[in-house]
Parts: sequence; structure tokens; C-alpha cells
Amino acid sequence: PISIIINMMIIRWLGEYVERGRPEMGSWIVVSKEDARTDFKKFLDDRASVESARQTLEGPGERVQVVLGSQTGDLDSVVSALALAYFDEQKSKAHGKTNPTPIPVINAPRSNLELLRDATQLFADCDVDTISIPCIDDVDLSTPHAKGTLRLTLVTHNALNPNQTDYLPDVVGIIDNHADETRADDRSVKKSIEEAGSCATLVAARFLQQMPHALESNPDLVRLLLGVILLETVNLDPEAGRTTEKDSDVAARLGEYVDIDPTIVFPQLQSARFNPSTTLSAYDLLRRDYRDAVESPDDVH
Repeated sequence: PISIIINMMIIRWLGEYVERGRPEMGSWIVVSKEDARTDFKKFLDDRASVESARQTLEGPGERVQVVLGSQTGDLDSVVSALALAYFDEQKSKAHGKTNPTPIPVINAPRSNLELLRDATQLFADCDVDTISIPCIDDVDLSTPHAKGTLRLTLVTHNALNPNQTDYLPDVVGIIDNHADETRADDRSVKKSIEEAGSCATLVAARFLQQMPHALESNPDLVRLLLGVILLETVNLDPEAGRTTEKDSDVAARLGEYVDIDPTIVFPQLQSARFNPSTTLSAYDLLRRDYRDAVESPDDVH
């Protein structure tokens, strides 16, 4: 009788497995049919796609909002930019505003995305396609900048890099988990700079505080945010010195929306990030880990 029950469970699981489509080997997430096309995915595929972004940036609008990640283009920056842009869109809709869709922009060339093996792993596990996500070489920010319609929100950095200082007057908001390098007297910018292991923690906190229903209806978004937080905080290990009480609290609350085992998630993402079997060339490693240097912390960059 027990063996019959087990066999029936296996047959049922195989049926669901075939219907869903075969996941990647070692995947820690199985995406259900219910969340196969959530609104967050529609946002990425349609409303905030490269094509839509170009139309918005080149259009006649009076205001164009861009959520710009850091030039490191790492996983925390990518996910934080996408999530914050979606948050801002949903918040605007909730207030009955008809502003153009906020555009998330990965502040690195598209060719760099393939170097982020942790991002490749996480996005694949969450069944999120990155092909339509705007990268800095996909769009032209100079057009709305020249017209005075560009509004920039910076994530995972709080000071523009040397080659982007022309956009300094366009910065209206910052959300970051690094030391504040902005001018102390710059009161026109809404800054949310707070110590945390991951900027995704700060973005997720906004959803939890102001828009929890968006997390309930977008489990893929929750998985992205939680995956990044676990990776950046070394699985919330206090001994690693990269986690804060806020990281732990936000991660625990996100875990109420999805069924994820951190003991499986973290090792897989960490392996994807650091495993030498990814066979990146020396040139690709330099491109992936490149950081801009500045001469003085008092300089605007």
C-alpha cells in the first residue's frame, strides 16, 4: 500500500514536471503555471523593455524617470534597479498618476551580463528573461538630458562615475547601502542611504512597508530579491560581517511569500559567482570586476 502511494505520487510529479517543462539541473526553484506570466514579468518584457525604453526616452514626454544601477553592473545592482522601477510604477498607478513607465537601466554593456554567472543562474531559476532588459548601451540618456526631462534615481551607488557626471543635475533620488559620497548640502535629492548587506534589502523593505500585495502576486520578484540578499550577506551569516538586522528581518519576511531553502539557494548562487569552471578569460574577469577609481572623495563623480 505504501509503495502504491509512493508510485502514485511519482507519477503525478512526473506529469506536472512534463507539463511545466524541464527545469535546469540543480535548480532550486520550480516555477508554477500560476506565476509563469506575472505582472512583474510583463513589466520587464513589455512596459520596461528595450523597445519601450527607447520610445519613452526619445518621446515628447515632460518627464522621463530612469532607475540607474551602478557601473559595476553586479547582481545586486541589476535586481535592485528592476525591482525599484517596478515599485515606482505600481506606486504611481496607485496614486492615479499617468506618468511614463519608470525605466530600469543596467549601467553596464549588455555583453557584461553574460559574465555575471550568478545573475544567469538566478534569473534562469526564476524564469525571468533578461534579453529585453535595457542596458546602458541599449539606450541614449543624452536626449532627455538635453531636453531637461530626465529624472534619475540611483541604486547601489550614490555618486555618479566620472564619465556620467553630466547627468548630475538630473539625479532626483538615491537608494543605496554604501557610505554616503554625495554633497551634504544637496537637499534637492531624496536620499535613502542605509547600512545593509544588500541594496535589495532596502528595495524589498519598501515593498513590505507600502506594497505587500505586489509581493503576493509576484513570487518571481520575491525570489529575485531574496536570492540576492542571501548571496550578498553570505546566507545571513553574522560571522561574515556582511549582514545587518534589517537584512535578516527583510529576508525572513520575504520567506513568508515563497518556499525557498536558503541552504540550497546560497551555495548554488555562490558557486555560480565564484566557480572557476565558468572558464572566463582574463579579459572577461577584468571586465566583470572592473571598478572606476576616483582621485578624491571630495570630487563629484
